[in-house]
Amino acid sequence: MADTPGRVASTWWWLTGLTLGALALRLTGLDRFLLWEDEAATWYFARLIVDRGPSAALTLEPTPPLYYGALGLWMQWFGDAPFVMRLPSALAGVLAVPMVFVLGRRLFDAKVAWVAACLIAIHPLHVFISREARVYPFLVLAVLVAIGCAWRAIEHDRIIDWAALSLTLILACYSHFYGMFLIMACGLLVVFASRGWPSRIRGVVAVGVAGLAFLPYVLFTLPHLRESGAAWSVEQFYRIFPAFEALPPVFELTLFGAGYHLLMRELAHPPTPEVLRLLALLAQAVAMVGAVVVARARGWLRPLAFVVVPWWILILVPWAITRAGRVIFQPGRHDVYVIGVVVLVLAVAIGAWWAGSWRGRTVAAVVMTVLVLGASHRLLATAVHPVNTSFVDTATWLTTHAEDDDVVVTTGVRRLITEYYVRQQASEVVVRSYPPSTDQHPGWSDPLTLVEDLPALEAEASQLVAELGALPDHATVWVVVRNYGDRRTSLPWQVDRPLFAALRDAGWWPLTLDDDASQNRIQGYRRSTEDG
Repeated sequence: MADTPGRVASTWWWLTGLTLGALALRLTGLDRFLLWEDEAATWYFARLIVDRGPSAALTLEPTPPLYYGALGLWMQWFGDAPFVMRLPSALAGVLAVPMVFVLGRRLFDAKVAWVAACLIAIHPLHVFISREARVYPFLVLAVLVAIGCAWRAIEHDRIIDWAALSLTLILACYSHFYGMFLIMACGLLVVFASRGWPSRIRGVVAVGVAGLAFLPYVLFTLPHLRESGAAWSVEQFYRIFPAFEALPPVFELTLFGAGYHLLMRELAHPPTPEVLRLLALLAQAVAMVGAVVVARARGWLRPLAFVVVPWWILILVPWAITRAGRVIFQPGRHDVYVIGVVVLVLAVAIGAWWAGSWRGRTVAAVVMTVLVLGASHRLLATAVHPVNTSFVDTATWLTTHAEDDDVVVTTGVRRLITEYYVRQQASEVVVRSYPPSTDQHPGWSDPLTLVEDLPALEAEASQLVAELGALPDHATVWVVVRNYGDRRTSLPWQVDRPLFAALRDAGWWPLTLDDDASQNRIQGYRRSTEDG
């Protein structure tokens, strides 16, 4: 049935309503949770790039600077409160809803488009990444736009469409290194899906231009990749969560009702009930098999390939590289780019079933009900999850107790978060890292690595304490401590113990802090046995 002006207007009114609902879901309580480690790193690098240029952050974080630089300018204009920092991500996440709709309608039909748009609007992991100050929702959008540009370019074979594909890929690459895998996926699409050699050659040139445009940055940053903070972080992930090396958990993380891992903060707590999780996985398995059957029956195998190829390339290639020994892939972070194509695959079957017989509608209704239940549970669990205010409490305590000559010492990523919240209190207290070498990869102090070389750790503690010796006699060193549990076996205690020992050896003595707000979080040291 041809679209009449009235039908088109009705479609866009309904889509606008769905998009506004997705916006409300992402904006409600946007600043409810405190910044966490990755967001504190975002704040640090965004400021560093704007203040001192991209080269200043190169050895610390070689991730391409487009997102950090843009967010740094945004923060200069509007401030760096958590709501302000996260707002661009929320807006990018919302734009995925109409983009998925347009792509679903262009590749398949209106029912597929509606189902996919509804699914991404309530997808728990997509809502999660849209509510944090990181680049990931922009990459979800870039994958969808790249697929749309590739399809349009192959269908019409116009220079402007090939240029749009190149530009999209370049922007994706300069936002994150995983843009290279998107280039690979689009290269396969234009080689195997183009009609005729002239079109295929133009496609290869368009993709090649994007690769060549990014090559200088790759060569420039290659020497720093191994030592970067990102490398430390991903390697640490696999040491703490070895079970996530297997492929099934990797694929599960991007699905509805999944058992999201602990790094997903509030999204992982409490765990999804096992019955609901298994039902959701079964429903999605049925839908994915159904998508292939429907595509064969309706002649949709070619557009389905446009969705599946980027999904598998963006997951399997970095996963295989990681399994081969070069750790670059962190499940739950580096696979979120495929959320848009995952919902499209599910929607192919659900939308087609809904347009068929009553049996098909029944299956579609059951599958959608299970997915909505899984999504609702995760979103509700996030809404009622208790908020941890320890970093704000610590910063508030420090700004009311620390003097201008004092120094705050924190370990690893706590330096970035502590510094952020201290600045939010308009305080000029100096924050230092322990060990000092973590300034070369701020935010990524790995206790598992550091404790393996205790002599080096002790030397760094002595170096830091020697530098603190230049402080005035009346100055206090405030150490932000961690939860040590059983000190004899605790890795945090083994990492921090050399610092405490070096302070005592240099004549710094711990203060007795009676304020309950400081207990188990802050320890003061002064060059006196008196508490003063």
